[in-house]
Amino acid sequence: MDLARKRVMVTMYATQWCGVCRKARDYMEANRIDFMELDTDDNAVARERLGELNPRKTIPTFQIDELVYVGFREDIFEAKLDKAAQKHL
Repeated sequence: MDLARKRVMVTMYATQWCGVCRKARDYMEANRIDFMELDTDDNAVARERLGELNPRKTIPTFQIDELVYVGFREDIFEAKLDKAAQKHL
């Protein structure tokens, strides 16, 4: 399962000032989860894509392969990551 999880593309739409984004970032770094972070304050393309994924444009918003997850709770994030990883087995 570890190899399958490494194949999952995780993108986090976030800002630097968001406390929940910081918690998610710290969690992923501490758990060695590869992710790409797009700052919606500084990047107009990321802001537009965020609106397509999450019309409310709340952050953090994650794209985990084709799954979209809004907000951050460790248990829910892990479940979404595992669900996406199943497709890479």
